[in-house]
Amino acid sequence: MGVAGEPVDAVYSWVDGSTPRFAHDLQLVCAGAERSAVDVRRRRFRDNGELRYSMRSLVRFAPWLRRIYLVTNGDVPAWLARYSNRVEVVTHAALFDTTDDLPTFNSNAIEMHLHRIPGLSRKFLYLNDDVFFGRPCTLAGFSDGGTDFFLFERQRCPSDSEHGEVHDRAYAYTARRVSVVTGCPLLTRLPAHTPQLYDREAISQLEEQFRAEFQATASHRLRRSTDFVLRIAYAAAAESWATEGRTQHYVVLPATDERTLDAWFKKLKSSRIPTSPGIRLPFASLSGMGRPSGPMAISCRSGCVPCRAAAKPPRASTPAVRMSPSLSPRAVLMPREKISAPT
Repeated sequence: MGVAGEPVDAVYSWVDGSTPRFAHDLQLVCAGAERSAVDVRRRRFRDNGELRYSMRSLVRFAPWLRRIYLVTNGDVPAWLARYSNRVEVVTHAALFDTTDDLPTFNSNAIEMHLHRIPGLSRKFLYLNDDVFFGRPCTLAGFSDGGTDFFLFERQRCPSDSEHGEVHDRAYAYTARRVSVVTGCPLLTRLPAHTPQLYDREAISQLEEQFRAEFQATASHRLRRSTDFVLRIAYAAAAESWATEGRTQHYVVLPATDERTLDAWFKKLKSSRIPTSPGIRLPFASLSGMGRPSGPMAISCRSGCVPCRAAAKPPRASTPAVRMSPSLSPRAVLMPREKISAPT
């Protein structure tokens, strides 16, 4: 699973749900769909402009990445030309087996095709557009050259595939399928919402092993409770890889440090990528736009800090950052094997 001497690429998936074409296609796909069985919430497709700053931070603080792939439905941000020498746009049509499954509005279906990107490095970082790098980050934060690191949240992985939110049921369904087919232990924790290092060949192996699930999910144009979710399947399989020494697992545990995040937010509000060495944020995970009501962050094993937080409703006059409430204000990562029981 090592990456010594190999190039490493970065992959984003992106959509702008405000375009007339997108709205028209989504309306057609939603017609007749059973709303309790799918997830079509507007925030799934909302573009808050984060990609521009995420990509800018990636180019500045992770220059060791060879190429950046942007997977889209065909739309391209108007500002992207300035990064065109580093960024390659890949459409869904170039990845899916059949156009009968397109257009798709299901991120689970899109993500399970990422390993098909032409020219993609064997190891690649996958991240969402609400993730930002805040200081220099090295490949050593994701792999030691022989073992890849996989990051988990303290939050438990859902286990009920019959009740609850559509995405939670899909997580439970995927974890159960992997456990039943491979015999590995049932996944207990969610993968962290941070940049994660994936192995293209390992995903291809999962596709071979779960071909029916991959094909079924590809045909789901909207998120469904029976989706086979790549990050859950990969994390569940990584449980067995850890016993082989191919991966090491770390779990985020909460603590507190508001001053660092407050300083980072001020820089983000001014549309500048933070550069101060005193702000220890190699990457931050944010979602939406609003006023933060309690900065939250995660410190990784090498001093890195991905961050998330809860927020008040957005204020149009004061754009800032809204974060997920799933983590406490600051956190440190510890080897998973040292944690005796989930809390």
